[in-house]
Amino acid sequence: MGQNPGALRQLPVDLDEVAAAMDHLDRSETDHFLNIESGEVITLSTKLVNAVRKGLRLEDTDLPEWQLEDAPLARAVVGDVKGQLFARVPEARWTEDHRLKVRFAQAIKHEGLREKVAMAVYAHDGGARFEDLLVGYPQLRAAWYRYQARHKREWARRWLILLGIEPQELDII
Repeated sequence: MGQNPGALRQLPVDLDEVAAAMDHLDRSETDHFLNIESGEVITLSTKLVNAVRKGLRLEDTDLPEWQLEDAPLARAVVGDVKGQLFARVPEARWTEDHRLKVRFAQAIKHEGLREKVAMAVYAHDGGARFEDLLVGYPQLRAAWYRYQARHKREWARRWLILLGIEPQELDII
C-alpha cells in the first residue's frame, strides 16, 4: 500500500459539524456517525438504527416515511461492524463542559467578574446561573462562545486523530 502505518490519513472534515454532533448528548431520538471515507457527518433516527439492528421489517414499523428513506444508510452503518467505513460520533461528557467553564472563569482578568462567573459555574443548577450571568455581559458572552467553540473543535480534532484521521478544514466560503 506504500503508506506509513502510523501516519494520519488526511480527510476533509467540517470540525464544527463534528463538534456539534459530539455536543448532542441526548441520543434518544437521533445518533451521529462519521463516514471515515468522505468526512461526512450522518445523522440517523435512533429508532431506525435500532429497527435495522434487530432485523425488523421496516415496512411493519411505525417509522415515518421520511425516516425510512434513510434505511439504506442505516443498513450500511449497522452492517459496518468493524468500523471500516463509519464511526459513531461520541458524546462529549458533561464534566468536560464543566471543566471548560471553570478554565474560562479562571482566565477572566477582572477579579470581581472572575469571582461572579466562578460562583455561577459551581452553582448546582445545570448551568442556568452561568448562562443568565452571561446575558448581562454581552462581551463576556461572546468571549465564552468563541472560547467554547475553539475548545470543542479541538475535542473533535483529537477524536479524529484517534481514528487515524488528520482533519483538513473544508473551504466553505
